[in-house]
Amino acid sequence: MEAVFISKSLEPLVETLRSRVPGWRIQVAGSDEEAALRCPGADALVCWGTQRPVRFLEAASNLSWVQSLSAGVEALVEEVQRVRLLGRAVTLTNARGAHGEPIAEHVLGMILAFTRRLLAAEQARASHEWVRLSPVDLAGQTAGIVGFGSIGQTIAAKLRPLGVRILATRARPQPHPLAEQVLGPDGLDLLLRESDILVVAAPATESTQALISAPQLALIKPGALLVNISRGSLVDEAALASALQSGHLGGAALDVFATEPLPAESPLWQAPNLLITPHVAGISPRTMERTFDIVSENLQRFASGKSLLNQVDLERGY
Repeated sequence: MEAVFISKSLEPLVETLRSRVPGWRIQVAGSDEEAALRCPGADALVCWGTQRPVRFLEAASNLSWVQSLSAGVEALVEEVQRVRLLGRAVTLTNARGAHGEPIAEHVLGMILAFTRRLLAAEQARASHEWVRLSPVDLAGQTAGIVGFGSIGQTIAAKLRPLGVRILATRARPQPHPLAEQVLGPDGLDLLLRESDILVVAAPATESTQALISAPQLALIKPGALLVNISRGSLVDEAALASALQSGHLGGAALDVFATEPLPAESPLWQAPNLLITPHVAGISPRTMERTFDIVSENLQRFASGKSLLNQVDLERGY
């Protein structure tokens, strides 16, 4: 059996993986085109969820499984659906569960940067100003988590012990011990009105495109904080910049953007009270270890004819 990874940066990790999955011939390609030329007979493809390996998918007539190295798979969903319309049975799996811990820590750090006024202190330091700031308690605040899957739940697990009240929404709501209430998508307006902190952690699908736009931002409490660690497509960036400029939002922290890198002309660069990180929330050495544990397990399961972990529902998009 043959698997191809489309990511040269992963070569050292792939070398270690080879010893864990005897029976697999594993190759690494630097591009979609290289994979199509070198590995058209591959049984499995491993790549990032934002990649579009169009050439390879067209050439790899023997392919029956695609493994994403990320939890988000919006680009791969479209490509696998296109292949399946041609009558080819291809299963898509993701790395759900590998990224929750560092993302949750990143979210907590972002929130504390605002509640403890760390961002304001750094801005004052840059201007050589000694400013007496007024931090606020995190305990007693309400965090609304939009998207209560594994990442949303891990975020809740960080916030709840600090005295934060948790509300959440998810596509298929069910009670959860970390949340006071888990609402369906129709409960978003209620969650927005109740939240001092809004955390966007839902998957990118057609139904979540611009989920948080001007009407939703108007419902959020004045002075609230918005955090997005999901995908940039879920938040209307122009509306967000406007809400920050007007002062309606007390702040925002973004790790993801509609276009990455964030273009120099984006109004977000000039927006006040905005913390920007370059899509690094899920990154840590242990993240890739956990990701490759999932990949290794699935390679072994595939070889044994067993059901694969983290199969993606192509209709739902996650």
